[in-house]
Amino acid sequence: MSFLKQLFGGGAGASASAFHDGYEIIAMPKKEGGQFRLCGTISKEIDGTLKEHNFIRADTFSNKEEAVRATLRKAKHLIDEQGEQIFG
Repeated sequence: MSFLKQLFGGGAGASASAFHDGYEIIAMPKKEGGQFRLCGTISKEIDGTLKEHNFIRADTFSNKEEAVRATLRKAKHLIDEQGEQIFG
């Protein structure tokens, strides 16, 4: 299990990571009160350097599994829309 998944609790419950078109997506829903905020990281190795883009959105969900699914969907959309420009 990766360090980030251990740090943010990605190992418990729903799957918290995925790959999409060569990018790794790590969903790290942020617990706020009784809700989970959409939050994650998109990373890719480019020319031997690991690039990362962290994102957080206003969307909140009543459970962690829903937040993970929404985070993975949002990250895939960002990748499809912006590609490597997301790191710029």
